[in-house]
Amino acid sequence: MACMEKAGVTSLVASLIVMRNTDLVQDALDVIDEATIVLQHLKPSPQAIKRLAESNNGELIRSLSSILQRGSYRARTHATLLLKSIFKVVDEGYKSNPPPDLFDGVVEILKDQNSARSTNLAALSILTEALALGKNRAKAVEAGLVAVIIELLIEENGDRRSCEAMLYILELACGRAEGRAAVVGHRAGWRRWWGRCWGCRAGDGEGGEGVRVAVQVLQGGGGDGGGRRGREAVHGVQVEGSRRSREIAKEILGMHLRTWSRSPCFPYSYSLPY
Repeated sequence: MACMEKAGVTSLVASLIVMRNTDLVQDALDVIDEATIVLQHLKPSPQAIKRLAESNNGELIRSLSSILQRGSYRARTHATLLLKSIFKVVDEGYKSNPPPDLFDGVVEILKDQNSARSTNLAALSILTEALALGKNRAKAVEAGLVAVIIELLIEENGDRRSCEAMLYILELACGRAEGRAAVVGHRAGWRRWWGRCWGCRAGDGEGGEGVRVAVQVLQGGGGDGGGRRGREAVHGVQVEGSRRSREIAKEILGMHLRTWSRSPCFPYSYSLPY
């Protein structure tokens, strides 16, 4: 493929993706979709994809982000794979201020039950790169990311790589108050989510990302439903996880023991200091 890069083929195909004023012309939209598929099959080198993505102030990134929502199924799949490659190599300035519809598009990809595992992993990779920059986290939460990630985690069966990637993304989202509130308010219920946090652990078996998410959420304060969440921490102390995980659960209890102990559902035996 290097010879095609030197001949300018990748640049030509990329220029078709960023065609302007095509909103009402179906034939032009079809060309954009096909060009997206072709560019991904050309597999540009990291140097070439960086150059293409950063030209014209990130115009290719904006176009691909738009395709995530309005393109054909194949085009959306290949746009996701291209954006994964792009976010691995572009300068931080392009990651820190992505197009407004990027997060909406990635969330739609993750919600699509027809998406292939490789496409979902690519979407998660994009989020990992983008959410590493704090200002993007609120945008992702606003796009509904937290709810989608929780639902995928609850449904996940045995794919450790996906599970750990989603928990890491959720940990980043919970760095914002909006993210923590979305976790607590999810319809799946705190107990079910808490159990998933203990169940999806990183390679060391000592808590991993799932426990860190729980810690972040519970560190946010007692608040509404604090006693109920404290009760789940008690459950973690009693039966869940490794010795280290139980120690973490005890630490969580200690953070808000005074507030949680006022709840009628909080066990009296845990109302005293350890």
